[in-house]
Amino acid sequence: MRKWMKKWQGVIIWTIAIAFVAGMIWWSVSINLRNTQNNVKYSLEQSLAYITKDGTALNDPTYWLMPWEVNDYYSNLLSSYQIISLDPLFEEPRLKALIADVFLQQKVVLYYAEKNDIKPSKKEINQEVNNVIQTIKNDQNQLNRIERTYGSLSNYEKNYLEPQIRVQLTIKKVQEKVGVVTEDEIKKYFEENKEDLQKQYDRVDIEAVSFDSSSTAQGFIAKASEVGFDEAASSMNVTVQPFSNATRGIFPDEIDTALFSATPGSIVGPFFFLDQWYVFRVKTSSVLTDFNAFENSDAYSDVKTKLEQEKFQKWLEEFMKEENLSYAFNDQVLEYWWKYFKNEEDLYGKLANLLFQGENLAVETPDELKSLFVLLSDSKIQELTKQIAELTQYRTALENSQEPDEDLIKKYGKLSIEEVDARKEELEKKKAELENKKEQLWIIFTRTTRLPRMYWNTRTACTPTT
Repeated sequence: MRKWMKKWQGVIIWTIAIAFVAGMIWWSVSINLRNTQNNVKYSLEQSLAYITKDGTALNDPTYWLMPWEVNDYYSNLLSSYQIISLDPLFEEPRLKALIADVFLQQKVVLYYAEKNDIKPSKKEINQEVNNVIQTIKNDQNQLNRIERTYGSLSNYEKNYLEPQIRVQLTIKKVQEKVGVVTEDEIKKYFEENKEDLQKQYDRVDIEAVSFDSSSTAQGFIAKASEVGFDEAASSMNVTVQPFSNATRGIFPDEIDTALFSATPGSIVGPFFFLDQWYVFRVKTSSVLTDFNAFENSDAYSDVKTKLEQEKFQKWLEEFMKEENLSYAFNDQVLEYWWKYFKNEEDLYGKLANLLFQGENLAVETPDELKSLFVLLSDSKIQELTKQIAELTQYRTALENSQEPDEDLIKKYGKLSIEEVDARKEELEKKKAELENKKEQLWIIFTRTTRLPRMYWNTRTACTPTT
């Protein structure tokens, strides 16, 4: 279940990333939008986070991240995947931190657009609005839903849809200016990463037959050249095994090379593999042999998007540094999970200082911060356990008058048995301290949430990747 959740999270995260790069972080009209009156005023203190310049908050609410922006997008995202809810302590805050990061980036983009007078024309806005309105009119259920929510289609169009599209088109124009990837850049990337791309994207559909001896396999090849692969298999009473969408690396290098260099219809082999002699027929093949093949494959758009993301992120970092822009948070839970998402240095220490007063757990700290501390603790405990095992291996080598592994010497230096024991004792003490703090959180969790211990164990089996 945990592995499935991690895989699902990856899909969600990629969806958000792609959406942002494409300039599409705005709510779909097919989902109920937030019904907010235009004349309502909000304060900076009501925001989750905001953009600062030279350490001072920007006054324009455009640059404030409000709670409903994150919550609405989070709900709509889950709805689009037909998911009722995520784990409220371990998955939900992490995903919301990612969504918040995307929206904060969007607000920096809007700041850049305002500063550089980048905006869509009235004609561009009207054209996009008309396209959306026509889609709504063609769907009676959607039209009824919007009329119930906004009073009328015209009110929705003027006060909700048009402002959204103006923002979306503005972001798109900025991205087209700062994140354009040229054909030469894509070609260079292909040439420098061709082997990795082939491992990831090359595919063949093949069929295989196997024999106990090389001579029988050779006889099959001779017969297949006369009557065809299927007829030869039938006449020799052997089973044809299909392998659809096979990638590089499934078979040994010799077989890989033959399969991925063969033309469709070719018969290749025999090869000795898993105590059998195999003969293959290549049915279809999609191989990135050169840039032309790459350009006409799915890999091209994936690589283009990847390079656009990287270029945009580099531009964003440089622009924020030039303008002395940064993010500030009013919401402590979001702040710490965002820092976790960003792999901030010594986040464990900072969170420990917040959650603990000496050896005792501080009162009235949000459960989402406790769950984050559990994740960070678990990661540190795993690392300490690994180091202790490595030092044990180091000591064993010394006891047997052997040279420790080269990588261990490189990592820990030249140590005597006494020095190894001292280092292990220090690490075991740190590990015990971590486990003690984590145990305190377990007790609080099980007491306050009424969820079984098994629940927490299954959610700290591993730390999700970002």
